[in-house]
Amino acid sequence: MKKSTAIALAAFTIACVSAIAALHFSGDDQRTLKTDETRTPLRNNNDAAPKSWPNIERLVSERKISAHAARPEMGRAFSINRSGPMRPSGNALDYAESLFQAAQSGDAVASCDIFLATLDCSNQLRNVGKSYQEIGAGEKSTPMKNTAAEDRKSLLECEGLLTSDKFQKTNWLEKAAQQGSIEAMIMYPINPDHVLGDPQEYAMKPELVQKWKDDSINYLKLAAGLGSTDALYSLSDIYENGVIAPADPVEAYAYRLAAIKSTRAADSQVDQIEFAKNLTDSQRKQAKSRSQQIIIDCCSH
Repeated sequence: MKKSTAIALAAFTIACVSAIAALHFSGDDQRTLKTDETRTPLRNNNDAAPKSWPNIERLVSERKISAHAARPEMGRAFSINRSGPMRPSGNALDYAESLFQAAQSGDAVASCDIFLATLDCSNQLRNVGKSYQEIGAGEKSTPMKNTAAEDRKSLLECEGLLTSDKFQKTNWLEKAAQQGSIEAMIMYPINPDHVLGDPQEYAMKPELVQKWKDDSINYLKLAAGLGSTDALYSLSDIYENGVIAPADPVEAYAYRLAAIKSTRAADSQVDQIEFAKNLTDSQRKQAKSRSQQIIIDCCSH
């Protein structure tokens, strides 16, 4: 693999960390899945939703999505609206243990929740800049005394999970995606480090990198087929950026049009898609036709 490709992947990883932080850590009432003028604001959890939404109810019953995380959109479509912390307060290991048996029995939501807890703890550790050893030294140790009280509390809650061989030996993101978690499928392409490891070593893993790319596309298309508008937006980004798949502006525009039409976004947002301004009339026509088929496959009743 060329050095430039490895650098691009590393840069992509950094961008992805920002994207996932925006999805999970924002406390605003009006949040977006991407800092982009074409994304529709997400409602907060107190907004009214239709009393009956068969597609979401089915996916919840099949344990492919959490009931509290799905927001109905148009037709069969839905988006992920996860607000607040990624795990409950308290001992993270105890929380993971409470989900373990269900996850081992094939419960995709349980596996995804374990991944989210692990991700939350890993992010906390990285943001504070402490090592496992410093956490393990206890709350009264010098490194921990120099840590803000709220961060110290979170780190001590996470110590058991982050040092547990039982949980750390399993790739919970991959497991959840394989089991059918739609949220894990969406998160898979934006968390390459959880699949491939250290970004600095990507150049030495060309086969694994290619498998991650292929799996990312497959997972997103599967999630889109089940009605996920987040997957539609992600596929548009992928074909626009050309990192995970070859750049294809027509396909990128088609998926973006399908995403906008399948959500409660205003049609005027179509005119704000910057990369589409470089398309020819023929390409626009082709993309619009393709978007109609995407909507039929993913989101129509």
